[in-house]
Amino acid sequence: MNATRRNFTLVVIAISVVAIVASTLYWWQVETAATRLREETLRQAELRARQVNFAVAAEISTLFQIVDASAQQLAQFYLANNAAEFDAAVRRTEQRLLPGALLQVGVAGADGYLTYSSLGLQGRTSIADREHFKVHLTGDRDLAFISTPLLGRVSKQWTIQFSRPIRKNGALIGVIVLSIAPSYLQMALVAVTLDSDDVLAVFRENGDYLARNKDLEAVLGKAVGADRPFIGHTDSLSGSFTAPASFDGVRRLFNWQRLSDYPITVVLGLSEETALRPVEQSIAVDRRHALIGTMMLFGFVVAVAFLLFRMAQQQELVVRRAEQLRLAASVFDNSYEGIMITDAANRIVDVNPGFSEITGYRKEDVVGKNPKVLSSGRQTPEFYRDMWKSIEARKLWRGEIWNRRKDGEVYAEILSVSAVCNDDGALEHYIGIFSDINRLKIHEQELVSFAHYDPLTGMPNRRLFFDRLKQALARAKRSGKPLAVGYIDLDSFKPINDRFGHMAGDQVLIEITGRVQNLLRAEDTIARIGGDEFVLLLADLNEIDGYTAILDRVLTAISSPIQIEGILVSISASIGVAVAPPAEYEAEILVKRADQAMYEAKLAGKNRYQVFAENIDRDS
Repeated sequence: MNATRRNFTLVVIAISVVAIVASTLYWWQVETAATRLREETLRQAELRARQVNFAVAAEISTLFQIVDASAQQLAQFYLANNAAEFDAAVRRTEQRLLPGALLQVGVAGADGYLTYSSLGLQGRTSIADREHFKVHLTGDRDLAFISTPLLGRVSKQWTIQFSRPIRKNGALIGVIVLSIAPSYLQMALVAVTLDSDDVLAVFRENGDYLARNKDLEAVLGKAVGADRPFIGHTDSLSGSFTAPASFDGVRRLFNWQRLSDYPITVVLGLSEETALRPVEQSIAVDRRHALIGTMMLFGFVVAVAFLLFRMAQQQELVVRRAEQLRLAASVFDNSYEGIMITDAANRIVDVNPGFSEITGYRKEDVVGKNPKVLSSGRQTPEFYRDMWKSIEARKLWRGEIWNRRKDGEVYAEILSVSAVCNDDGALEHYIGIFSDINRLKIHEQELVSFAHYDPLTGMPNRRLFFDRLKQALARAKRSGKPLAVGYIDLDSFKPINDRFGHMAGDQVLIEITGRVQNLLRAEDTIARIGGDEFVLLLADLNEIDGYTAILDRVLTAISSPIQIEGILVSISASIGVAVAPPAEYEAEILVKRADQAMYEAKLAGKNRYQVFAENIDRDS
């Protein structure tokens, strides 16, 4: 009896030891799997934060580029010294931006006092003590400046001051300031779908808040803590870190992207708790299962075999669930970027909705096919050889590429290709993530157009005219063929503006420009350099006076009646001409002499052209 009890006790002890060891091992595996699952989830959340924030940073950069282009265009109008044209340009800028985005346009003289405000001047107002004015007083660089949000002295609203210097002949004559509502930036942030505890914010280089996707008023005029890695000058354009937020204490995964063209940083923070919530629910379920299994193990001796089976089954379930989670996280169904997964043979196995949205191809259209189906034909074979060399060597390639949508449209994209290997180093998949940057390409073209062409007539502006004149002068030196510069000023144009309005005046300018353009040769140029002032470049003339016939036709074309609101009106022009040779081969001197000759034409009775002579220069 004692021996049996002793044996039974030993068996019970042995079974208890086995149960304790088995239970300990089981709980260790559950917690290890949970830890791996949390780490993988946080890694995927960090990847999603980086990809989403990259797209948001591109959108914020585009918004600043639009404001910057508007500021440069308004500075050019201001230099033309035509108040009506400048005011009209301000109104067009207000219409171009979103309603409520542009709160005020102001111009301060070199002394800091406002000389213009789109809200109207109320007494003498000085901004000489404002940082966005003082920063332009030193140096001669034409750089944009973005201020911390200020409570405007005129508008009485929170604004971000976007300023640029106005220089004439290298000297500072003033500063143009566009007062932008922080909501202009916030609109790009709130458009991103995030959880309630996630945050998106835009900062200056020193940490001052410019915008946030929520509770905007609470942060305006404040700055983030100086311990953040994106504060100040850094060599990196992006980075990630995990920390509690200073304003609510919520621990978040942060990704920051610094804009390449402006000292601005976009920061996206994803709540760790929110990211881990689905995982923690799954882990809680696993723990409940483990508890039930442990209770059954210690309640029934025969449950030992069942528990071992349960552990094996549970381990397989955890591994399978982790594998499914990793694959599902890599697809990112809700990503704005296109994502394509291929096998090791480069056959497409899966794409996300963003892929279909950008390319026009449905999933069933491309699965099993080679990504070459998207090729536009613009890249050379050498381009693709270099790309695959990078992927094989570094397991990664990133760059700009042109592809073709299903409808045949060619578009530009930023593409990132990564090679995915298993634990043994064997290649399993390629993952391509890309973003459509067609809009940025179009915006680049618009910026080029703003820099070189008059927005009203579409003709070259002063900068492009002087570029062409200098090139023509260089050709004239080599060929010996003369060229002529004509400076055109419309006679009695102001009465048309006063009687019919500026819109009618604009139509007159467009009509006259078109008429003159139709008379010119391919090598000639007409450019608008002021309100009603134009310059002509008549290049490669066969004779020194080869310009006379062209100018006679130009005067006739301009003086032909123009119909405005059912009324025929007539206008004429005074033209000053300078010829090279004998004039010097200097573009600025040639235009100046043509300008002087134009005034002589006006004094001589208008509606004519006058050739520059040395006595004109002496008299002036």
